[in-house]
Amino acid sequence: MKRKDLLDALTKLYPTIASNPIVEEMSCFRFDGDFLRASDGMTMVQTKAPEGLNLDCLVPATKFYKLISTIPDDEITLTLTDDSVLKVKAGKKTARYKVFTEGGMLDNLPLEPDAWVEVPENLMRNLATCKFAASTDASRGAMCGVQVTNGHIIATDVFRIARMPLNAEIDPLVIPINLITLATKHTITHWATKADVIYFKTADDTIVAGKTILGDFPDAAGYLKQIEELEQTIEMPAEVDASLKRHLDQQTDVLGLDKEV
Repeated sequence: MKRKDLLDALTKLYPTIASNPIVEEMSCFRFDGDFLRASDGMTMVQTKAPEGLNLDCLVPATKFYKLISTIPDDEITLTLTDDSVLKVKAGKKTARYKVFTEGGMLDNLPLEPDAWVEVPENLMRNLATCKFAASTDASRGAMCGVQVTNGHIIATDVFRIARMPLNAEIDPLVIPINLITLATKHTITHWATKADVIYFKTADDTIVAGKTILGDFPDAAGYLKQIEELEQTIEMPAEVDASLKRHLDQQTDVLGLDKEV
């Protein structure tokens, strides 16, 4: 097996590995025949296993991912023994990991929506654009996500509001920021919803999913509509506009988070 193929698959899963897991499975990779899965309890990812892997076990993720990331060899061999030991052979060296044979919660993830539909144009880009305005204060509830509803995508932390258009008919739902961050690392082609879970799928059938945020989202769209109906507007002086742009440029150069946004 090509080491790079396995590493690419594990890299898709690794962001959902819990650092302080409530249950042990949240810190593991699930090898399940043709698929690999991982979940921290809120977000979940499933991707196709590299050709020829075909293992059935639960592997503690952190040390295993570090090993696969640092092996210099291009070819590796993975073998599962009868006493639940995973052998990783690369060249003349062999590493051994004690693994589990039961997948626990990772065998019961809700990863099968009723139907997939193509994502609306610019959906992922507009989600990424709006997420900066969402609250990072957990006590804010639904404002810790981005609301998707008929006609627009919107986020607010009370102090800021960001809105982008959405060309789709959908019941209102709120997507957590970490799920948006994870999904926008992929090229998403389809999406779906079922109960309180939202799903994103790529062309290679990788699924990124997570629970939506329940609770009341403020009527930020109504507030913006009131502003649009104001009879008087004030044109921003060119000097103020230039000053704001210099400030944003400075933040972009200094703060990595702002650079990402």
